Amino acid sequence: MSWPQVFQLGNANAPSTIADRSRTAISSDAVIQISLGVIAYSLLTFDLGSWRLFNQHEMLAVRPAQEMAISGDYIVPTYAGLPRLEKPPGFYWVLTAILSVTGELTTFTARLPSAIAAIFLAWLVGRWSRLRYGPVAGYGAFIAQSTSLYVLTYGRTAEADMLLCALMTSAMLVAAPANNSGQTFWEKQARWSAVGVLAAATYLLKFHFGPILIYTPLVVWLVCVRRWKELAHAVINPVALVCLCAAIFVWPLLVLSRIPEAAEVWNSETWGRFQGDITTQPFWYYLPILLWITMPWTPLALPGALLSWKRTGWWQTRFDSRESFLWVWLVVQLLLLSVSANKHKHYLLPLLPVFAIWTGLRIDQLTCIVRNGGRILPPWGAVLASVALFAGMVYAIARLGHLSEITAPIPVEVMFVTVAVGGSLVFLLMAYRNPGTAAVLAAFLFLCGYTVSNRVVLPNCDRRIAVRDFSQSVTESIPAGESILAIGMRRDVLLGYLPQARAVELEDAKSFRTSTSGSRYWLMPRYLEKGFTEQIGGEWEEVLSSTKVAPVGLRSSFIEGGLVLLINTNTHE
Repeated sequence: MSWPQVFQLGNANAPSTIADRSRTAISSDAVIQISLGVIAYSLLTFDLGSWRLFNQHEMLAVRPAQEMAISGDYIVPTYAGLPRLEKPPGFYWVLTAILSVTGELTTFTARLPSAIAAIFLAWLVGRWSRLRYGPVAGYGAFIAQSTSLYVLTYGRTAEADMLLCALMTSAMLVAAPANNSGQTFWEKQARWSAVGVLAAATYLLKFHFGPILIYTPLVVWLVCVRRWKELAHAVINPVALVCLCAAIFVWPLLVLSRIPEAAEVWNSETWGRFQGDITTQPFWYYLPILLWITMPWTPLALPGALLSWKRTGWWQTRFDSRESFLWVWLVVQLLLLSVSANKHKHYLLPLLPVFAIWTGLRIDQLTCIVRNGGRILPPWGAVLASVALFAGMVYAIARLGHLSEITAPIPVEVMFVTVAVGGSLVFLLMAYRNPGTAAVLAAFLFLCGYTVSNRVVLPNCDRRIAVRDFSQSVTESIPAGESILAIGMRRDVLLGYLPQARAVELEDAKSFRTSTSGSRYWLMPRYLEKGFTEQIGGEWEEVLSSTKVAPVGLRSSFIEGGLVLLINTNTHE
């Protein structure tokens, strides 16, 4: 079967009657959709629990959920016993629900919600593209959405980002249906009520981030297309207002009634981040990230963006409001994110589905070109693409300087070069009008590279291995059932690997003695050793030091600075 035939719904021997042909088309379409769904699920759950250990951000979600389930306190999340109020409780509740069903939060079960959210997001984007541009564009958008670099990264972590992206994209696409069919007053109210419910859910995952990035582009778009009645439905919607008010006020007020200083934490996490109190990046920070985080589909998404721009008809009397919606979505969200001084690459996730939609549009165009006997890539384009691919592989090998330390049947550098050679062959096949073989070879290379990355490269590059090993050493060094007090390690990832550890914050010697009463084993960063001796005095014995573990360039744990395990003697009591 040739490459374009893969996307055809019928066949040469289809029944002659319209009804039979319709049933055959629906059946073929269902098979394709189910097959794509199975492939996406297989990719996102492949080695889901073993491709790496929990990182710091994952542990900051998993342990609070575990402590929430144990304590029964679903209002104030805690991490190693200390309140964890930097984030709303929404994702902790999700993980707690998973824990109640499965009995434990493993690396697989904790990451499963993100994988499911990624699959749902791909289906949602594919369906919108299908209704908007046709079946081929829908299939292409689904494939691009489910296999983009950022999805295969954040869709496989126990973090709230992919679930947040799915909810925000749902709100955007519900607000702007792919077709222009008319709706009654109550249908519009129901649609905007759904948007409000989704926006409220995003607030419980990341405070104001979701509602602002949902409603701002939608309001701008409605103003641009002069849909004043639709704007009234969006702004004056009782269900949406009630849900948003409940999300914004109920949980915070419950927390403030118990921890008044929580307001300072939230101010730092919201307005403080916006001002750059935590970190600061330049205004253009996101522009280069947009090009690589959507790989390997960026070369198709950019021409698709040009097609979309031409279809908007901004400069013509015939204006396409649905096409302009994609551009307003992208530009407004990008501007909002760029204005904030605090920037991280995963903040881009909510606007990246637009690139998958544009990729589907480009794939639909290429399919038409192939059907008409055209060439989808000129020879000079194949040469340039091959050079770029080899340059990218060389850069990757240079950045991953410790690849030589990875144990594998074949050197990892050889695997990188093999992928580059295979990719060049794909480009040549496309240039010489053999897109079917090129597509099969590209899929094969992708699967091989994906398998090797998750089975060999990433597990052996995991910086958390030293943390896990040290936590095991700590556990073996103390009697069973003994608790550990972690001093000055409020958010350290190590505490997530030590369920018997309890974090404490100390301001003076008196509070130190009070908080450590009855505990014999203390864990603290090496740099606090001098202050510890001055405050407490007396004799103490070093039981275990992390210098025996040989840390591997950790950036998120005090292990790199030399954690020590101390024993509390009678002189301290």
